[in-house]
Amino acid sequence: MVRYWTKELVQEEALKYNSRKEFHIKHCGAYLAASRNGWLDKVCSHMEFVLKSWTKELVQEEALKYNSRKEFNIKSKGAYNFAKRNGLVDEVCSHMGPGYTSWTKELVQEEALKYNSRKEFNIKSKGAYEFAKRNGLVDEVCSHMETQVLIDVVYMWNTVENPHIWKFGISNHYTYEKRINKVLSQTEYMLNEVLWIQTTDANKIETKLLKLGTPHIFPNIVDGKTEFRYLSKNDEQKVKAIFTTSNVSELFE
Repeated sequence: MVRYWTKELVQEEALKYNSRKEFHIKHCGAYLAASRNGWLDKVCSHMEFVLKSWTKELVQEEALKYNSRKEFNIKSKGAYNFAKRNGLVDEVCSHMGPGYTSWTKELVQEEALKYNSRKEFNIKSKGAYEFAKRNGLVDEVCSHMETQVLIDVVYMWNTVENPHIWKFGISNHYTYEKRINKVLSQTEYMLNEVLWIQTTDANKIETKLLKLGTPHIFPNIVDGKTEFRYLSKNDEQKVKAIFTTSNVSELFE
């Protein structure tokens, strides 16, 4: 497992993919490292830039590639979201198996042993993780996993289609990527840049960041919809410079 991405390692990884979307889905860590360090355009220069306009027919064709709704949602989120918005999920997924496991404590213990962290367990087997959480079993079935210390982060991201509209948020260094993907999944947009910084004053800093620029509301977004801001070029340059120099507190001096 790569724990520290250099430009050379990111470039090598990016060459495996034909689009930014494929790169982001199949190797989010390398993609985000490229975005944080300003390498994205360089390492993706060989890729085609594709924005797909989904129709019912195209979604039906896309769905046939997958064996479960979960796989369809993960590997082709744009098509799945189109189907969901238009009430087509049952129809286009009719060839798929139920993809449902009736979890028990024993099955969850067996499933948890496949993973090295709670984050990985939650992402790769959400049904089992949620069963463990509901039944107070998380500490027990995850006892073999590494202990994780959560560190607060403030993050900001934008999309290819709306580069001057930034989403601000706070999370921890294990879950901020998941939060970004959750909001992004409610759109048809493609992630462009992500910046984040560790801090002990996350709430204070986010509150002040949300006073910059002007608010922007995307109609289809539910999660964190009040945290989008349209930034002027000057505000954007100032904030990005501070995030990339790891001294976000300077923004408010």
